Amino acid sequence: GLTYSNSLATVGSYDSLSGDWTILNMPSNSTATLVITAGVDQASAGWAITNTTYFTFVDRPDTNTLNNTSSVSMLIRSVDLGMGKRISTNLIGVTNLITYTVSITNFGPDTALSVVVTDSIPSGLLFTSATVSVGSYVTNTGLWAVGDLANGQTATLIITARVDAASGGLMLTNTATALTAGLGGTNAGNDSASVLLNVVGAD
Repeated sequence: GLTYSNSLATVGSYDSLSGDWTILNMPSNSTATLVITAGVDQASAGWAITNTTYFTFVDRPDTNTLNNTSSVSMLIRSVDLGMGKRISTNLIGVTNLITYTVSITNFGPDTALSVVVTDSIPSGLLFTSATVSVGSYVTNTGLWAVGDLANGQTATLIITARVDAASGGLMLTNTATALTAGLGGTNAGNDSASVLLNVVGAD
């Protein structure tokens, strides 16, 4: 469920393959620290993972064996973010206005934290306005900072643009994508949604 990245020991050395931390000598009342950094695997969403540390060898009698083991547990967040996209019309003439309605829904089971969606206006359209139900949309970057989405919550972005006069005869594709890396996404199949616009050329 986790992939080792790196480690730092204040004393001794750590072998990531065996999991052995060799400390050698420790004076009385001293403390040694090992910090291990690992990445959460994509397939681990929804898992409960427990990490346990224990002594494997000491060369002196231990007077208290009750504190020779320590464990920590964590629950890996699991979310399914689904993108939706609609267009006011699929066939339009030059210089007319077009409206895209973008939606993102968290199908759970956990809350999705700091959600970001990318949706850049395609070349051939001129941005007019954007309205969001939550968060903020930046035209220059095409990034919609949604924020946290609870299980079952839907957020909406409405973008209005004008068809450029030189876009006659073009087929314009607009795609919205949820940036799910690190969010615990379990279903990459619905992370993006696209619509196609056919611009009618002038006679």
